[in-house]
Amino acid sequence: MRKSIPWFLLATAWIGGCSQMAVVPYEKVEKTNRVSVRLDSDRTVEGTVIKADPVQIILNRPDGGSVAVPRDRIASIRRKPPVSDEFGRGISEEEIRSVQTGRRAVVYGVGGGSLSLGFSFFAGSLLGHSSANGGAVLAATAALGTGLGTAFFLKAGRLRDRQAAIETIRLRRRNAATRPDSPAPGPEEIRNRIEEERRMREEARRQREELLREIESGDRKTTDR
Repeated sequence: MRKSIPWFLLATAWIGGCSQMAVVPYEKVEKTNRVSVRLDSDRTVEGTVIKADPVQIILNRPDGGSVAVPRDRIASIRRKPPVSDEFGRGISEEEIRSVQTGRRAVVYGVGGGSLSLGFSFFAGSLLGHSSANGGAVLAATAALGTGLGTAFFLKAGRLRDRQAAIETIRLRRRNAATRPDSPAPGPEEIRNRIEEERRMREEARRQREELLREIESGDRKTTDR
């Protein structure tokens, strides 16, 4: 059993490390970045950047809403490694998820689970021969090895699915760039775009005011204590 512990630690570190966010300065934050923002009140706001300027960043939150975060209230920013196409334009996590399938994850999970079961059963048999409680050692080794192996291969499959989705998006954008220019938008489409932009600015302003009120309320509570 002790021989299985290093493999457990390595697999856990690899699975957890692939999705870590790194601390970045405010100036490095760009549109489509996936970020986690810690405010000076210790509150954390997460989402995808839909706009960034010297004064604030606007995030599209996982629940579908948006929020404007003032720069002067930001304590730190953590960012998931950004992804871009061959033209340098960012690819958001939402766009990746909309294209990503789970085919490779299923294949890797099933195949890797079967492989891990066979290997861990063999290893458990060897360990069981040298133990007074061979049956328990075999069962524990097989269960632990199969579980870790399945999780390891499942994670690898998801990473492959993600990379395939990114390549699909890049190919689509490359093909779109080589097509003839589309016709200019009509007056109605222009009006709709202006109205949508106005609505987004109004929603961001409202979210920012709510966030500032929450922060100020938290500051007052801290002062009262």
